[in-house]
Amino acid sequence: MTVNQVPAPGRRIGTVTQTDPIGNTCVDILTLKSATKKALVATGVGAKSNKGQCSQASHTVWLRPVGAELQYTSKDPKAGDPEARLKKVG
Repeated sequence: MTVNQVPAPGRRIGTVTQTDPIGNTCVDILTLKSATKKALVATGVGAKSNKGQCSQASHTVWLRPVGAELQYTSKDPKAGDPEARLKKVG
């Protein structure tokens, strides 16, 4: 994605699916707050289809490039402040 392809703040930019160690999944809807060359900052909120084990609280998500990977960081204490290093598959 180039800077010219980044949607305007307030637009949905995607979803994140988190799976816990026993196989429960939670989906967050990401809405862009801001974008720079160093990071996308989004607001995440639980999808309405999530089950009771999922946090529905609004929270901040950062997506930062790290080499060929992407660092996902979420400030969501109710969900354990999840972090992940994402790689392109294929």
